[in-house]
Amino acid sequence: MANEIKKELIQKKLDLVIQKLMHLGAPENEDTLKEGGEAIGFFSRDFGIKEWDWPQGIGLYGLLKIAKMQDSEEYRTFLHDWFKENIAQGLPSRNINTTTPLLTLCELNEIYHDPEFEALCLDWAKWLMECIPRTREGGFQHVTSANGDRQRRDQSDRRHQAVRCRERHPERRVHRLQSAYDGGADDYVLLGSGWL
Repeated sequence: MANEIKKELIQKKLDLVIQKLMHLGAPENEDTLKEGGEAIGFFSRDFGIKEWDWPQGIGLYGLLKIAKMQDSEEYRTFLHDWFKENIAQGLPSRNINTTTPLLTLCELNEIYHDPEFEALCLDWAKWLMECIPRTREGGFQHVTSANGDRQRRDQSDRRHQAVRCRERHPERRVHRLQSAYDGGADDYVLLGSGWL
């Protein structure tokens, strides 16, 4: 009986988090942060579910996992519509962070088999393999759009964002894992990033 109550309570809390994610808007103090906000780490593209960027991509991936676990048509439809709306509006510049939503899109398209989704995933994957800025070691350079595409050091903990779309090819996994180690990642970072 106690376990059922805990499970029910956890599900209610999870539902609240999911609904908040699906309706996430701008921060309440957005006007205050507009002037000088970047100096304190405020970038408007970090807020709201409608943006195509890293924070939203992480949330979308979690939502897809829950949609699969719960077999939720509501969540699948939300994700499908989110991608269709963003594609119709035009996508942001390509960089390692704006690659993150593609992890969800690749998996989501295993359900929908949408030619537009597939073409986008394949085109972006080609860009990753042939055009993305690289570190000396050949890893993906962590260039973002938040601050004028200024380059920052390569971050192994984010490499998984760009390559998981290609995990259908396990023979490449060993090479990617070795590249992450060569880039200085430790077991903890690799485990937390889904590599191990």
